[in-house]
Order: sequence, then structure tokens, then C-alpha cells
Amino acid sequence: MRDRSHRRTCRSAALVAACLLATSILAGADQSQIGRQPDGAIMLPTGQRITPAGSQLAVPSLPIAIEPTPDARHLLVLHAGYETPTLSAVDVRTMTLSGRVTLADAWLGLTVAPSGDRAYVGGGARGSVWEIAVREGSLRLEREFPLGGDCRGRCDSLIGDVRLDADGRLLYALDVLRDRVVIVNTQSGLVLGEFATGFAPYRARQTTDREHLVISHWGEASLGLYRLSDRRLVERIPVGEHPTDILIVEGQVSDPRSQDDSEERIFPARLFVASAHSDNLWTFGIAESGRFEFLDARSVAPLAASPLGSLPSALALSADGTALYVLNSGNNTILVTDVGEALPEPSGALPTGWFPTAVAALPDGTLAYASGKGDGDHGGMLALVPPLGPDQMDLLTSAAVANLAANPAPSPGPPPDVRHVALVLADTRGPGWHTAAEDGAVLERYLPFARGQLAQTALLTSGMESDFFVKLAPAVTAGRLSATALAGAGRAALPAAGTLWANARQAGLEAQVYGIAGGSAANDYIALLESGSDLPALAVVRLAGPPESQDAELARIVAAVREHSLYGAAALFAATTAGAPRAAVFGGAVRNHSLSPRFVSPAAVLRTIVWLLGIRPMTQLVMAADPLSELFRETP
Repeated sequence: MRDRSHRRTCRSAALVAACLLATSILAGADQSQIGRQPDGAIMLPTGQRITPAGSQLAVPSLPIAIEPTPDARHLLVLHAGYETPTLSAVDVRTMTLSGRVTLADAWLGLTVAPSGDRAYVGGGARGSVWEIAVREGSLRLEREFPLGGDCRGRCDSLIGDVRLDADGRLLYALDVLRDRVVIVNTQSGLVLGEFATGFAPYRARQTTDREHLVISHWGEASLGLYRLSDRRLVERIPVGEHPTDILIVEGQVSDPRSQDDSEERIFPARLFVASAHSDNLWTFGIAESGRFEFLDARSVAPLAASPLGSLPSALALSADGTALYVLNSGNNTILVTDVGEALPEPSGALPTGWFPTAVAALPDGTLAYASGKGDGDHGGMLALVPPLGPDQMDLLTSAAVANLAANPAPSPGPPPDVRHVALVLADTRGPGWHTAAEDGAVLERYLPFARGQLAQTALLTSGMESDFFVKLAPAVTAGRLSATALAGAGRAALPAAGTLWANARQAGLEAQVYGIAGGSAANDYIALLESGSDLPALAVVRLAGPPESQDAELARIVAAVREHSLYGAAALFAATTAGAPRAAVFGGAVRNHSLSPRFVSPAAVLRTIVWLLGIRPMTQLVMAADPLSELFRETP
């Protein structure tokens, strides 16, 4: 084992409290300040200020995968956002675009042939794989391999990760929505067969013996070990919820469970798993027999008491094999861990751009990462971080910690007279909003930090965008993928920390849903209000239909609340999830009809609701937001 006496900046299972610096939540930030700042920092719509490490290159939205060419002179970057998907080649020396090819659809999967002259890309909902010629940074679309196959009642396809065997002749393509792996001969382009997997196969890695594939099941809390000779599942390996990336690292380590008086056991390799919805890194020893033995599952969250929201989603190994990089999408950081230890401990962290999605290590020690949400002015960002010395790593670790969305100052207790809260989601900006404004507050500076109905609904009802919605909602918004098809991903689509109503019920409160999550129709809520019946502690209502119909329903809700006997104990929040952003707070419990001059995010709306209900914030994003408490008290 190599010497590990060097200084640790934050030696713990996560970035510990002793490393915490000043918060970056700027409550007084104005909408005009959102995006890239003069000093290179980025102000997020949440009010959080981040300072990405490395040189930055603006790229199209959602750069979801990056792969260096074998000579490491170029990075291939796959973009699968709101625009038509593209594969780009970036010159590493000049940080400039050297080639680009447009694809009808693409998602997640990107691999380069050992010869370096070809790349393969998963074709997304098109149900195919693309072959692209690569030559000195230029790209040319060569062939499309349709994967087809018997859909057996599930015909929606989403081809994601793609992996080549050692000689580049066989390609394994993962179909997320049909739970299968399709095997393609890369010379002929013919499909040789397929085999079934667990729910929503996300990432595949070939074992060191080249005889098996390890596949993470995005829709399960498990991995699958699949034998390639007969295409069968050999072992299902339990892990944390929503496993994303997996990485096999060769190199002998001692079994940390061995006792001092017992014979030392050696593992020739280890398997690491990033479980995004449990915020932890799982470690398995790989025995000589090939069996996976569980060693550890440790948190990557900023603090032991942090709610969910770090979203570890990608892994990479440094070129010299000494560091494991764990990309935390929710924290905008990359943890740097010492892979020489059997159970890697963080030795530092790098601050990234907004919602990092992919990371890759280059032979010279340079680290490349992609930020899926860009900087406010550009849809995505690609960054290169040069090799770092200990002092530079310390400085960047301090910056990464300072960038975290720390908890705000303690808020006053919720007003005791608020006993009934409602959240109404709508897609209209008609006269119904003016009705609500008469006795309430229109949040003029309401600013969502997600595009598309799916993502905004997820934010307002579950407190975060999971990597599932960040990575797939753009394809739905762009019309490449249907929203109904996402049901085929199983538990992959479920929110990490549950929903607002589920958390309220767990706290012993009555919570009802209408027009969403299998609840009764929105009209049933209107009927409940108009009948004067008792109200639940929480109601979540999703309006649907044409805008004029939604506007009429919103007006009826406002009028019925105003006439209800419980009006003085009610607070109703309304927010749009599509079109121009708008939000309002209405009800007899609203005492102040104006806010201080600051913008309001969906996290602040949800934080105010859980504050009024007296339940714990579900996610790190919600916990870091200030409740709109001034609306419920007269300003001194």
C-alpha cells in the first residue's frame, strides 16, 4: 500500500462540518444576475453561486457523455438536450470544436473503437445505434444499425449505453425501456441476438475476464452479472436505489474485514457503484473466483444529516490509477477519493458547473467533465482541469465546499393559524391569476430552473430534478420521446425522496391529490371546496385541458376558497409548469401581499409549504431555500 501520510483536506465519509465555509445562497439576488458573472462564477436560479473549476467551453444543451479518443488529442461529446442531438469532437490542446455530426436521435451511449477510427452512439428512442467515422478530429456519419426485435407488448425503445468487446467486433447496446441488451456485429451491422435484463438497464461494463457484463438496473436497486457465452443472468447484486454508473478497478487490496489474527484475504479487483437515490458509493471486492463481495456503502452527501440530493451519477479513474472521481450532480462537485485504500475516502473535491453529467480522465492527468445545464447563457459546458498539486487541490476543495447550497439561517416558526395548504399546478396565465392576486401575492420574480412540464412538475412535487428527468425530459420536450413511454423505466422515474404528499402522510397529516399520481379529478377538489366540507391539511391539484379550461378552474378554486368557512386558515399556492412562468400565493392566512425584491424558485415555494405544514424538507435543495415567511406576517 502506498504512503498515505499526506495532508487530507476533508478526511471523512463526506465533506464534514469542519470544512464548511460561507454559504453561497444570496437571498437578495436579482433575476438580472442569473447566469455567468464577470468573475467567471455562475449564479443559479436558486440563488446559489458556483465557481466551476477548469477552462470552460460552451456546448449545446445536455452534454451527457464524453469519451477521449485513444490518442487523447480529442474529446468526443454527445449532446442529447433540447436541440437536435449531436456528437462533437473537441481539440484538447486548443479547447476548440474540430468536428460535429447531427443525429436524428441519441442518448447516453458513446464508445470509441480500440482502433480510434470509429465511434458508436446509442440512438435513443429511434431504437438503433449510430456508427461514426473519426479521423483527426473530424466526424462523419457512416451507418445506422436498426435493432428491431420482438417488442412483446412493450414497443417503446430507448437505446442508451453501448459497449464494445476487446477487439471491437461485437457491440452490446442497452435498451432502457425494453429491458434488454442487443448484440450487434459491427462489421456487418447485423443483430446477432439479445437477452433480457432487469428493469431499465443503464450502464454496462465488461468484467476483467471478458466473459461477463455487469449492468446497473436504473429501475431497480440492483446490478446484474450476465454471462455472455449463454446470455444468462448469473447473479443479481443488491445495491442502493437508482444505480447509475459502475466501474471495475483492477489492483490488489486487502479485505478490510479481515481480523488481525486471521489470514489476510486479497481482492484482485473491485467494483464501484454510484447509487444516485441513496446518495452513496457502494464498494464490492471481486474475488479470484469472480464473485462480488459487498464491502461498504458510504455517503457522499455534504453532511451526515443532509437529506437526499447529492445524486452521485458518474465515475472515472485517474490515468495513474490512484484516484477515483465521484461526480455528484446535485452538489455540483466531483469528489476525489484515494483508490489505493480498500474503501476510498475523499481527499478533496472539485467545483463543477451546473449539474455535471459526465467525467473522464486523460493520460496526462487532465480531468474532463461536462455540465448538463450550462451557465444560463449556454445550454451546456465542457471543462478541462489540468493536473493539480496539493495546494491547488486544497484551494479547489475549499471552493467546492463554499459552493454548496448550505442551510439558511433559522426561520421563525410557522403561523399557528395556517391549517390547510394547497398547491395548484396549472399551465395558464389568464384572468384566474388576477382573481388570486386580489387577496394574495403574485410572485412576480418567480423563476423556474428547469425547462419542460415534466421537470417543473418534479421540482414542485418532489423537491428536486432527479438525473432521470434531467436526462430524459429534454427528449420529451423536443418531441423525440413520449412521456408515456417513461413508465417503462419502472422505479427509475420515482422521485428520490418521495413526493410532497407522501411525506405529509408520513408526518401524520391528511394529504389528498387531484389530477396527478392516480388521484381523483381536479373537479373533485373544486366540488369539495364548493360544498363547504372540511379540507385536508394538504391538497395537491393538477389542472389539465385547454388553457381556457384551466383558467376557469383556477378562478373557481380561488372563488370557492374565498367563500369557504376555513378561508382564514388556508394558504393556496399556484404555479405554472409550462409556458411563461408564474406563481401566486392566496388565502386568508396571507397577511402581507408583497415580497422583498428577490426572485423565487420552485424550491422556495416547496420550502414554504413544508414550513407551513411543519414537516422536514425532503431534499438538500429544499432545505437550502428560505421560506417565504414574510407573506404570513406583517413586516415590522
